[in-house]
Amino acid sequence: MTITPNAGLPNGGDRWFLPDELSKNLEDKYPGLSRDEAAEVLSAGWEFMRCLVPEFTSWERYLAMTRLLTINLVAEFRASAGDIAFGDLVCGYDIEELLGVVFGDTPVREEMSREYRGMLLLTAAKSGMSRHARLLSRLTEALANSPADYFRIRDCDFGSRFTFAGAMACNEVSGGWLSERENQILAEVAVGMYDAIAFHKHQAEGEICNVFAYSDPSLRPSVYRMYREALWALDTTWSRSVAKRCVVNFARYGGGPVHMLMRRYRFVENGLVVGLPESEGTVAAASQNVKLWHHLAPGSSQAGETEVAGSYYRTVMAGERKWLFPGLANLLGQSNAARCPSCRPPEAHRAEETAGFGGMRLCNGCRSEWDAYLRDFPSRLKEVLETPCPSPRSVEMFAMRKFDVRDT
Repeated sequence: MTITPNAGLPNGGDRWFLPDELSKNLEDKYPGLSRDEAAEVLSAGWEFMRCLVPEFTSWERYLAMTRLLTINLVAEFRASAGDIAFGDLVCGYDIEELLGVVFGDTPVREEMSREYRGMLLLTAAKSGMSRHARLLSRLTEALANSPADYFRIRDCDFGSRFTFAGAMACNEVSGGWLSERENQILAEVAVGMYDAIAFHKHQAEGEICNVFAYSDPSLRPSVYRMYREALWALDTTWSRSVAKRCVVNFARYGGGPVHMLMRRYRFVENGLVVGLPESEGTVAAASQNVKLWHHLAPGSSQAGETEVAGSYYRTVMAGERKWLFPGLANLLGQSNAARCPSCRPPEAHRAEETAGFGGMRLCNGCRSEWDAYLRDFPSRLKEVLETPCPSPRSVEMFAMRKFDVRDT
């Protein structure tokens, strides 16, 4: 089905293409959105699925997975869509039912249920209302605690391992589920590549989830190259496994092509340039949810100790076994007493900023620890693969030299 929205809309009258099973829900699903907004959200969800999970054997599971990702897209700019603390009926769908369709009796059903619900809660906190402020404040601190903690939380926020497992389920894979270490490695590759390219988009949004907000931004080219080589090492090693071919696609497309193929990333509007620096116009547009972006305004987490925010946070923590991946409650609940006194919280550096990352501003000493962690990725990769990969020394050399486009 082709849907042509009003030509005067900010999207410039793009035509959306959806299978009939999705387009028929425009009128009775997604309360609070106009028909045109719902059409754009559904189309973005469909485009995400077609990019990140291009192959499938079960149409029923594929549709359910698309609906789950679309609900999370809504939560990116309508926090109420992620308020599963008030029930599983979201955007007109029962998410427990959708999760059941995707994962059925697979061994990852419960794990992926917690992963998905955690993704919704974290996404809603970032697009939040006042009741999310304390959760957002704790999330902001937890992300900056260490690179390892960052990548595990970002894995959930980005939907990495959830989509890995969903891709396998949609292809009716009966075995070969990723180990914890394989999930960690592939998620780091996917997140690292995506964060490198989305750097300026995330600055326009005041995003707290970008690894280069906590490490040296000048490392982006060399780190991207390192992760890209790791992607091809994984792809080559896993190419004869049906199960693992499914999951590599997520990193392959999310790490680059999705920014050109999906309309929400402004590739055409930016003159066919990927990663164009943010401007006052893109910040203003993000504040109005153009292209489904959302701007996290300065001060969003400063009301974290209000009674409403505290009550909501306690509700989320009480439901951790259903809503959060194992260990996330502990990460969120850590005291900030051990925080480096030289690192600055958002309220200390964002008061006069209209753009820029919204998270903690790390001191040079802490930032150098993150840089070292990124450079040490090859040693983590070697724990999973026995294939040749860049040595820590070679990656360090990549990071220290000025990036030259002749290297690509």
